[in-house]
Amino acid sequence: AAGQHFAKVESQRKLEMEALKKEPAPAAIEYFTNKAREEKRAQEEAMKRTTGDNAPIVASVATQHFEKQKSMKLQQMQSKRALVQNRPSEEALPIDYFTKLGEAETAAR
Repeated sequence: AAGQHFAKVESQRKLEMEALKKEPAPAAIEYFTNKAREEKRAQEEAMKRTTGDNAPIVASVATQHFEKQKSMKLQQMQSKRALVQNRPSEEALPIDYFTKLGEAETAAR
């Protein structure tokens, strides 16, 4: 019984959706849809005019700036790594080093 009820409701909903699809769109929706299509078409035409068919796409000034910063940062990191790797290793401290320091300090008081 419940399955039949919900099937009936679903079929009614589908009929209502089809009816809504056949109705003309409200003027505001139609206006903004056409406006968006025109803007997209104008952008595509502008891109074709500026880049041409075979012209390479040049990155914007901001993109070039950030790429330059990124490469400089990478170079700095690599040079710092090289300094750390080439540095001679330090001798490890004995386990009781700080204990002896503390005892020596208390004895000096």
